[in-house]
Amino acid sequence: MSILMPSSKFSFFFFFFFINFLNSATNIASADPTYLYHNCSIHKNFTANSPFQLDRTTLLSSLASNATGNTDFYNATAGAGADAAYGLFMCRGDVNSTDCRQCVVNATQRISAECRSSKEAVIWYDECMLRYSNRSFFSTVDTRPRVGLLNTGNVSDQTNFMSLLFKTINETADEAAKGDLGEKKYATKEANISGFQSLYCLAQCTADLSAEDCRRCLSGVIGDFNWCCTGKQGGRVLYPSCNARYELYPFYHTEAPATTPTPPAIVPPANSAGSRGKSGISSGTIVAIVVPISVAVLLFIVGVCFLTRRTRKKYDSAPEGKSASEITTVESLQIDFGTIEAATDKFSAENKLGEGGFGEVYKGTLQSGQEIAVKRLSQGSGQGALEFKNEVVVVAKLQHRNLVRLLGFCLQGEEKILVYEYVPNKSLDYILFDPEKQRQLDWTKRYKIIGGIARGIQYLHEDSRPRIIHRDLKASNVLLDGDMNPKISDFGMAKIFGVDQTQGNTSRIAWKLWKDGEPLELLDPTLRESYTPNEVMRCIHIGLLCVQEDPAERPTMASIVLMLDSYSVTLPTPTQPAFFIQSRTDSSMPKDFLFDQSATKSPPMSVNEMSISDMIPRSHACTVSITYKPNTTFQTNLNSLLSSLSSNATNGIHYFRTTIAGGTPSVVNGLFLCRGDTLAAACHECVSAAAGDLKRRCPSQKEAIIWYDVCMLRYSNQSFNNIVPSTGLSASDAVAPAEYGRFNELLAGMLNSLAARVVNSEKAKFATAEVNFTRTETLFGLVQCTPELSVFDCNMCFRSAIAAVPNCCDGKRGARVLLPSCNIRYELYPFFNSTQIYTPPIIQPRPSGRSHVSIILGFVIPILAAMVLFVFGFCSFMGKQARNMIMFWKKRVR
Repeated sequence: MSILMPSSKFSFFFFFFFINFLNSATNIASADPTYLYHNCSIHKNFTANSPFQLDRTTLLSSLASNATGNTDFYNATAGAGADAAYGLFMCRGDVNSTDCRQCVVNATQRISAECRSSKEAVIWYDECMLRYSNRSFFSTVDTRPRVGLLNTGNVSDQTNFMSLLFKTINETADEAAKGDLGEKKYATKEANISGFQSLYCLAQCTADLSAEDCRRCLSGVIGDFNWCCTGKQGGRVLYPSCNARYELYPFYHTEAPATTPTPPAIVPPANSAGSRGKSGISSGTIVAIVVPISVAVLLFIVGVCFLTRRTRKKYDSAPEGKSASEITTVESLQIDFGTIEAATDKFSAENKLGEGGFGEVYKGTLQSGQEIAVKRLSQGSGQGALEFKNEVVVVAKLQHRNLVRLLGFCLQGEEKILVYEYVPNKSLDYILFDPEKQRQLDWTKRYKIIGGIARGIQYLHEDSRPRIIHRDLKASNVLLDGDMNPKISDFGMAKIFGVDQTQGNTSRIAWKLWKDGEPLELLDPTLRESYTPNEVMRCIHIGLLCVQEDPAERPTMASIVLMLDSYSVTLPTPTQPAFFIQSRTDSSMPKDFLFDQSATKSPPMSVNEMSISDMIPRSHACTVSITYKPNTTFQTNLNSLLSSLSSNATNGIHYFRTTIAGGTPSVVNGLFLCRGDTLAAACHECVSAAAGDLKRRCPSQKEAIIWYDVCMLRYSNQSFNNIVPSTGLSASDAVAPAEYGRFNELLAGMLNSLAARVVNSEKAKFATAEVNFTRTETLFGLVQCTPELSVFDCNMCFRSAIAAVPNCCDGKRGARVLLPSCNIRYELYPFFNSTQIYTPPIIQPRPSGRSHVSIILGFVIPILAAMVLFVFGFCSFMGKQARNMIMFWKKRVR
């Protein structure tokens, strides 16, 4: 989009671009210069075949032929007198001679075509600028016409950002203006904003300006940043005589491409005195003190572990013994039957909360005073004890504010018991279908409950590992806490227990009322005085989108959450629902539903097993302005290209491939990129799905891109430098405020470390890592760029992605930034196959020169304190075990 703005003294152009890192990235093949804008004089024209036209032709030819070697600036004159033509070109200070020459050649050709009869013109590319005139402008500061270009993204802290920008860009301008007449006047500078973001600045003047004129010109450019780019993540102002630019990613080359290596641990300098430190104590003395104590502590720990396992085996209520491979997580969740009996008063009728399809539910109170809900499963589960335990562990790891938390389980003979957190307001149906209690839920509370349920299901569908399809979501499976916040229950029963969905006709009724223009007839009469019509209509609309007959048309849970939270999102028109949902035993079940069912019954999936969520696009983009007509050569070439990409997703280096179909003017360029930990079969399935989905979503567009969890596919009628979409997706939950600083510090360090590792790697441009966040949570990260990128372009892409994190995903517990040539992602759960531990840099203390005694005490006291704590804990543990043994034998005697 361009905006033309008149001026009282000059004509100037204010040009808004969606600036992205691709504007200056090289393409798959030899990069074409990136055109920005041009200006032709309107009032100064020449006639065809006039002397000035001949001189202009000679001038432009001279400029093009002199863009050789190390020449990045050149001016020339053709002709004399009133018909003389004056011209120059200037290449950006970091552009190599080959790209400089190509840019100048392209500029001479384009300016001749665009300004056929103009006596003055200027054209800007990302790599060069070229101008000519019928007046001599050498060594003169020209500030008009001017062009402003900006990145549409906003910074979060505008005041501090603009202060840092003006400080840094002025320092850059000071450096660029140094030098005598005829010397290159170019400088770049970098400033740190945060762990995620750095500010990159560039300033340049034509070499024919003096130092004073250059600085004066750049002062004007910098002053115009307020005119074009206040609060924006990037921008530039172009004058004929100078220009300046800033971004949150490195858009210029340096002699050594900027990387962000992991800072090495800082260790004390070696002491020339040999093995004795400044305090004079020898290493042998330290070893003699520490080793015996360490061995004693180790033996003590081993003894405690041995006695613990021995004691447990004596009264384990499960009939089968624990296998050697049983993991600690299982044992930490297992609760003995006596404890549960005591908590529920032997499952007394007074403590019974209700009975569902999976069994009876009781309220219980542990000795600590904690209230629990105990679900005593009926005998219908055919799982063995080991399968049951494994499934419980998987479900227990699923934690979200809108899910009921599983605290533990018990096995006692044929008894299988699940222990949940207690939710005081019972289930949604208990209130919703009671004529008196339903008045507790006005529309505001109900809309909050709807949003909470959506976020809980989104977590199960898209963020949990493994992904869970609930398959039995209903009002009785939504519990309400003390603040009426919804918590979904029984979300793991699809794997622990068999589920058979019931069939209903709610969608038929809703669809009829929608078509008749009376959707509000669905509204509960008790809400007539409290409801918001727009919100009710939106909920009904979203509900109908979710039950459309074609599963591919149904929105993802992420889309649903966005629709509920943002009224700026336009909802598509729903199509007819699938009125009758077949049962899972019906042999005529559609294939899509068969896939759904098999996904929920399979064991926990790795990333190399495609799930329903894997097959749902995370984001896509289609160009609106560049389209093709049906049954044309371009469509034929596009179909051929997509078919080729799909069939080659299992061949050779399966995770990346580029293809070209057809020739000019109907050429189509395409590529796919699969995540680096994805196996060939999963890559092929994802690319095939992406090819079909992209044709459906972008039926007539000449440029398009689509992202899935494990692959990305794109095509274009050009060489991949004009399609510039990017997107940031984040989880709805944020880290606790107290953990915010540490979380961002770890995240920035991990992402920057991964980016540096990939940029400097000669192998696959893919890396993963993990770092401990809290005692119970680990932060997992992944970065990847397309393998054809140069070191500079890959680094530039990563810097752009990482810089986007604070604006899209600040403090969120998980997020991803998707760009056409790279992507980054982080979560607080493992979402990839392989990993490498990321160790944050540790600063070691320097020797303090303390005395022998203080150093010895510094070693011994912490170890002795640890031993005392172990003894105390051991005694407490053994006392508890003794009490449990007594209770166990009392029950045996009865």
